[in-house]
Amino acid sequence: MGWTIEERAEEILANLLADARLRIYVREQPIPKVHRGSEGVWLVFLGQDPTTRRPSSGPIITKVLDLDHHGSLRLYLTQICGGLGIDLNQHVYATNYIKNLFARPPTEIREIDVFHEFSGWWLQLLEEELAEFPGVPVITLGELLLRVLVRGGARDLTPKN
Repeated sequence: MGWTIEERAEEILANLLADARLRIYVREQPIPKVHRGSEGVWLVFLGQDPTTRRPSSGPIITKVLDLDHHGSLRLYLTQICGGLGIDLNQHVYATNYIKNLFARPPTEIREIDVFHEFSGWWLQLLEEELAEFPGVPVITLGELLLRVLVRGGARDLTPKN
């Protein structure tokens, strides 16, 4: 019997919590579930990580990108889908690159480069996860995430003044 993405993610989380150097950056909380459209996947949204600014405020995130609540991010993603003629609930798969929550927002962790340090744990799993959707467009959410994922040969398309 093969492992599911969720089972592999929980195993990686357990290994991170057992790592003396990295566990101080990990919030011991269940990994949010992926969002999978009910009628097939035509688009993938890829988030950075599920960490919220204030862990003690608001509901615990139980689904990737907090798609189980009707907040501003869900509204924004619904508008993107509407512009593309698809339905978020029917045609979208949403996941995070780094599946664990951090003890603090990654932008506030300065002692280590969390994306570099945690990539060794999560990148292969993400590649396996997205392999299920060959040819399906992926929209990344977050500039830091894009920098981590873009490999050699990419060029800066920022307009120059």
